[in-house]
Amino acid sequence: MLMIEQKIKSLPIRSFRMKGVDGIIARREPIDPAFNVDGLPNPFNVYFPVQITNIYSQTIYVTARLVNPPSGWTDSEQDLATITPGASVRTEKNNATRNIPSTPSSESITVRFNYRTGSYAGTIIGYDDFVFTIYWESVVNGGIIDKIDDFETDFEGWTASGVDLYRISGTYVHGNYSLLVEVSDFSSGYISKSVVIGSGSRAYLFGFYRRTRYDYCSIDTITSPVDKLTIAYSPVEVWRRFGVRLVPGSENTVTISFNNTTNYLQQVWFDYLQWVHFP
Repeated sequence: MLMIEQKIKSLPIRSFRMKGVDGIIARREPIDPAFNVDGLPNPFNVYFPVQITNIYSQTIYVTARLVNPPSGWTDSEQDLATITPGASVRTEKNNATRNIPSTPSSESITVRFNYRTGSYAGTIIGYDDFVFTIYWESVVNGGIIDKIDDFETDFEGWTASGVDLYRISGTYVHGNYSLLVEVSDFSSGYISKSVVIGSGSRAYLFGFYRRTRYDYCSIDTITSPVDKLTIAYSPVEVWRRFGVRLVPGSENTVTISFNNTTNYLQQVWFDYLQWVHFP
């Protein structure tokens, strides 16, 4: 069921192509279904990643905007990517901002990716609309923390297969250490951990990650008993938040998988992971 739900989420809810235009394929990646707002500036940027393949006969210029955003959002159309025939690009809309929302709450955001010819101001030959649903939470406001992984003394119970783990000083969001995962060229592996979560109405794993070599193809996924997320496209060396939903009142296993299809070493850092439930 999880795989079917994720496949449906990756498809556009609405598409348009001018007559004679074909070969433009877009898929979204489910990202940040849960988001801890603690410590964010007001307003803050929200990121909407997408994968677009162009096998149309012309170069396309991709722009994006929010469609009828809910109250609290500010947005303008953004130039994203130039894609030549036969190329595939992983890109993201990142200029939309949101005021700190009330918590707990959820909202669905529709993002339109426009395909143009000639330039970013050229004729729109098609578009795809994608819906991103975000669950807003505040750990400070009512959350009960079952476990915090800050990697200050050890690996916090995370085990690894096919990848190398290191505790790194100097690169962190909390304390003095973070967890570094290194994935060798043309290899795959994972890290995993299980935590017993207290009873309540909802539960999450919130945390921070950063990665190198965003410009090369590497797919990293976070799988919980409820969600399977692809780690977002992101600029090099920038800490990003992530959140996955858990099942309250039971033991939850979270597995983070890495698939490196390049001949470059891939590095991903993690820090300040909060396993939390709400009454």
